[in-house]
Order: sequence, then structure tokens, then C-alpha cells
Amino acid sequence: MANEDVQCPYCEKWQEICHDDGFGYAEDEAHEIQCFDCEKYFVFHTGISFYYEGSKADCLNGGEHAWKKSFIAPDYWPDARHCSDCEKRERGKMLDKEGQKKVDEALHKRVMAKTKLC
Repeated sequence: MANEDVQCPYCEKWQEICHDDGFGYAEDEAHEIQCFDCEKYFVFHTGISFYYEGSKADCLNGGEHAWKKSFIAPDYWPDARHCSDCEKRERGKMLDKEGQKKVDEALHKRVMAKTKLC
């Protein structure tokens, strides 16, 4: 039932609800729509549910973090990492000004090599 949100109580055809302007999300009111098939008006109510899933995080219980390399601005924070269990993040030490300048120059050269100017 892709793109089918609510079943018309008259003809039992499934209807898609357009939420582009936020319509239909409020839980405390009846929302009025017209069936695209039988053209009768009806109301629907919105119910939002949450799903939770637990996972082990030994590092929160005295164990070691399961560090993985992060790729958040890797040119500037080459030591950035995150724990795959608890999602703790550490940027590590940022490159010094000279290192940043070299990275900026290298990035500029790569961009200019791909860009053809008339």
C-alpha cells in the first residue's frame, strides 16, 4: 500500500493524504478530506506511534569504546572518530594554520582542475 494512508469508510478505497502544508499531522482534531474515488467527505484522526530498539553499549558499563574513524571534514580533523556503540564523537586535534593552508590550496587546485573557465 505505497502512498496509501487512510481507507475511505464509504467505498473502502485507500487514499493518500497530502501533508505538504502540514495537514493531517495534529493528533487532537478531526481532519476532513474528500475521497478521490466516491467523492464523499469523511474525517480521519491521526495517531503517532514510536518504535524503540535497544542495543548494547559496553562502553557505558566500564568497557572500552568501539572507536571508528569519522569522516567529518577529514582534511581538517584527520583524527576524528566516533564510538559505534554509544555514538560518542571526538574531533581530535584540528590541523594547525599551516596544515589548513596546505589543505585549502590542494582543494582549490582540485576544484580548479575540474572547472573550465572561458
